[in-house]
Amino acid sequence: MSTIVIVDAGNGLGLSVARVFGHKGFNVAMVARNGQRLDEPVARLTAEGVPAAGFAADVLDPDAIRTAFEQITDRFGEVEVLKYSVVPRRTAPDEAPVGAADVTMEALLPHLDLCLGGALTVIRQVLPGMIERDNGTLIFTTGLSSLHPVPGMALAGIAAAGLRSWAHSLHADLVGTGVHVAHIALGTSATTPDIDVVAPLYWDVYTNRDQVELLLA
Repeated sequence: MSTIVIVDAGNGLGLSVARVFGHKGFNVAMVARNGQRLDEPVARLTAEGVPAAGFAADVLDPDAIRTAFEQITDRFGEVEVLKYSVVPRRTAPDEAPVGAADVTMEALLPHLDLCLGGALTVIRQVLPGMIERDNGTLIFTTGLSSLHPVPGMALAGIAAAGLRSWAHSLHADLVGTGVHVAHIALGTSATTPDIDVVAPLYWDVYTNRDQVELLLA
């Protein structure tokens, strides 16, 4: 039985993607910083007959991520599909919108660590095995700020653009292997009803393996 890991699975998109893959016969492993956020989606999936489990780990903590993926492998076996997305976090409760002219490295680094650094940490847990087995799919999700400037979102946009650029480079490096890499940029909130229309597109990316980038405005 194949396994999908959904990182930052507590949001609406994560649950919808989990449901799509779960009803196609996949085990579902859900990873989020706050494990309690996973209790409800895991319970809903289980009630629908989907083998699912939640694993608490912060993408900024390499040891916690390593442990979580060891637990996932012990529970479900090797990972075939990984969906990675992060919701931007405020670095301070009173954090104000930041325009491009006001970007500083000090303010930018936490966003880079979360968006790109977290992806690098997570992918190291699955990519070597995928390459060895000549089979796997990596799908990265960002907002449209990864492609187009959004006023006041310069920090998140730069970090997301970095993740997008790296995903494209990774795709190019892995051409000719059995590992497919894709990027999806969403212009809709991950908690709106429309997300149930968006989620099946992840299955299309996985099965068709001919889309490097999908833009959903």
